[in-house]
Amino acid sequence: MKLQEVCPRARHDVEYRELDDGAVVYDTAVGKIHTLNATAAYVWSLCNGQISAADIADGIEEITGISTGQAQDDVARVLEEFTREGLLKNQ
Repeated sequence: MKLQEVCPRARHDVEYRELDDGAVVYDTAVGKIHTLNATAAYVWSLCNGQISAADIADGIEEITGISTGQAQDDVARVLEEFTREGLLKNQ
């Protein structure tokens, strides 16, 4: 699936807390805490099922000034990790 076609949605039963330099996500179903860096926290905060992964990458590019390709790679990597950890609803 291409990055721009994906509109990731976080599971509703996962708790999220922002920190100064990132965030933590607590998966209540399995009792596991995930520590997110600033990029991953930004991605997580936009996983509402209505914002495309490509738009999330555009936001990262705008905020950080990194290249489009790097922003897309970063978002893809973060979403792959969220998926692997079972933190997103199935697409």
